[in-house]
Amino acid sequence: MTSFAPISSTDSMRRNRIAAQQHEPVILASTGTIVTDLPDSAYPIPLQIGDYSQRSQQQSVYYYETTTTTYSYRGGFSTSLCDLFQDPRDRSSCCALTCCGTFLQDRNRFLLTGEMPPPWWMRILVHVGGFVLSVIVSSILVALFFNNQHSLLAALLPPVLFVMAMLLRGTTMRQQLRKQLQIRMMETTNPQSQSHNNDNHQSSQQLHLSTRSEHWCCALVSNDRRRTLAHPNSNTTTMSRTQRDEHVLQEERQRRQQADFCFRIWQLLSCLCCDICCFSWCHWCGMCATGQEDRELRRLLPPQVFWRDYITFQPYGEYYPQIEWLRQQQQQQQQQTTTTTTFWNHLGALSQLSQKLLSLLQCSILLLLGIATFHIISSFSIGKVFVVVATLAQAFLILYLVYWRHHRMDVSLDAIIKFFASGFVLAMTAALVVELILDAIGEVIFSIVMTNEYIQDHPEVLTMDDDYAIAHGQVGPFSNIETFKGMAQKHYITLLVYLFFKAVVVAALVEEMTKYYCFWMVEHPDYIYGSLRHVNPEMGEEGAFCNHPADNNNNHGTTNTNTNTNTTTSQQQQQCVVTPPTSPSESATTGMPPFRPRQTPNHTTAGAAITVGMIATAAGFACSENLMYVFSQNSVAGEITVLMVRSALPVHSICAAIQSIGVVRRDVEQDTDYKIGWAIFPAVLLHGMFDFILLSLSMMEYVWSPSSSSSTNNNSQGGDNNNNSQHSNAGAHDDWLGTNDDEYPAPEEYSETFAEQMLSFSVGAAITMIGVVYYVNESGKQRHRLQALEMTTAEVPSTAGLVFT
Repeated sequence: MTSFAPISSTDSMRRNRIAAQQHEPVILASTGTIVTDLPDSAYPIPLQIGDYSQRSQQQSVYYYETTTTTYSYRGGFSTSLCDLFQDPRDRSSCCALTCCGTFLQDRNRFLLTGEMPPPWWMRILVHVGGFVLSVIVSSILVALFFNNQHSLLAALLPPVLFVMAMLLRGTTMRQQLRKQLQIRMMETTNPQSQSHNNDNHQSSQQLHLSTRSEHWCCALVSNDRRRTLAHPNSNTTTMSRTQRDEHVLQEERQRRQQADFCFRIWQLLSCLCCDICCFSWCHWCGMCATGQEDRELRRLLPPQVFWRDYITFQPYGEYYPQIEWLRQQQQQQQQQTTTTTTFWNHLGALSQLSQKLLSLLQCSILLLLGIATFHIISSFSIGKVFVVVATLAQAFLILYLVYWRHHRMDVSLDAIIKFFASGFVLAMTAALVVELILDAIGEVIFSIVMTNEYIQDHPEVLTMDDDYAIAHGQVGPFSNIETFKGMAQKHYITLLVYLFFKAVVVAALVEEMTKYYCFWMVEHPDYIYGSLRHVNPEMGEEGAFCNHPADNNNNHGTTNTNTNTNTTTSQQQQQCVVTPPTSPSESATTGMPPFRPRQTPNHTTAGAAITVGMIATAAGFACSENLMYVFSQNSVAGEITVLMVRSALPVHSICAAIQSIGVVRRDVEQDTDYKIGWAIFPAVLLHGMFDFILLSLSMMEYVWSPSSSSSTNNNSQGGDNNNNSQHSNAGAHDDWLGTNDDEYPAPEEYSETFAEQMLSFSVGAAITMIGVVYYVNESGKQRHRLQALEMTTAEVPSTAGLVFT
């Protein structure tokens, strides 16, 4: 690679546009680097990578010493559209997939434009109220055209038009935000371009036209990585085709070294979705584009700008000093052996988001109490409200024992509330969606395999003339209960493989990964640390943030081919000024102290913070799941029984604690080889074996149980429904609790059912105890390692900071 003297940025952009169209070598602006073999989708933009190490104390803007990359993806972005989960430390990848990226999109809009999103109650009112209004209009149209041939069209037209209008509105808003980001990127890349706004905006319009399909509701977007491999037929001057291939291969090697289990799964899914046949990715609601925009904002803006909550966008500096004051008071009171801080003191240090979450919980309980009191829903009684409160109390009891009694100063109550809400709402919603998709795929494959085996056992089916009976399932392995039991007894290996898939993949793997990422994507100041023992002198009082993902200069996958960075002259660098939007809460008149990360936490405290946070997330997930299974009962007594049994076997909390051992080993002990796959593997194994053994016992007892005459008659009338209730439930591993029983069994059948449930409960309790013993053993070993690491760090100060952001 050859370097020349700097040239004009404006002339460079005009020259690059012409060169990209003619497939000629391109000269990057600030370094004068000649690059050939660029993609033909758009002209290249030399992207600026911020150092984030220098902050001006006299002005309210941030100055960064920047370099330029020699390559950019389509649209001028520094990362690929499908680079989610590439960086294991990135917390926003999962946010891009949660609720179709709504939370992340709101934050991107706020950081880029300073615009606050509408409150969630207004969003729910507009969407739900508008849809209800469209249904009312539809019913009026049906009444007017009741006997008309257009009655069906009149019934469907208003709701369909409303949904399409909402989708079009959301797509337009996301496209406009992407366009504004591209304009900001060009202005940041070329500080002198303010005098050439017309030319700059025209170029941004061309880029926006080439990337606007990435925010459509459902679209096929061309693979921008494959375009990087395209080589136009031109003579190279400085960067030959071989050098270009080596650059791409080096980038791929770096991506593979950083790849973890989740990133490999994501890459597999992206390849399966039309990438092999038509070199395109299937995008839904622009989730991948939202993640790409967030990664670009993290590259353009300093990490301090992102130190604010989701939804409310309250800066950490507004509420975190009160949390730190409580910690200091607790330490002083412990030294003086006086009364410790009370629960009300911790409630006074909550953020606006946590206060809103607590208010939402109170309003929900009052709403349920009002529904039960005024009999708005006849089947919802006061007893069910008591069951709801008892279910929440069971989760709060776990948090009291794990968090409040021993670790209230390691993690704030504000963080616990956010972790619990993330598990209760986000983790449960994501797990349900993924489980339904995987369960449907498993059902289809299982039905095909069982039908094939049924045809092999009954070849006369192929010669039957009754096409109606075959088409409507009256002939086949699922035609009635007795036929299914016979097939299951003969082909029990197939049934066990299917149950293993449901227990290990659908239930255990999905739920454990969902709990982990819903913990990981919660950004809280309790998990932003300065240096453990030694502050980097170059960072000053800001702390050492060398492990922050936005602070990393590896460009998230892009590799700078200029290896001689230490000898770069000052003329090949430039100052890039980025002014983040300010909110009223950040004005100078508020007098709020700036946010400063926690200083000098020991390794044991950092590990305890991770463990407690993951257990809080799992407690929220388990509470939401318990409510689902409890309310599948038809009597309050049955609901209380199910709640008691599930409370006695807190598998989710135990698995979260086991997960935390691997996460602490990766983040606190700095074991880089211990990635997310190994971290969650013991928890997935325990959870999967728990579900598989209980589900297998329940299914085998059902398959080999004799059928009574009454059940035979019921099976002949509605065998499909009973069959589906036994092996198509997404939470089938809890069938042994009696969640699918419509009535209490008769006295002559109750003893057998009770014996089966006691057997399953005993096996489940044994597996749970195995998990407890494993956690106690491994956590003890890890405690000794952390103490030894703490002593080593105290003797030899480290210049690297520990950061969990």
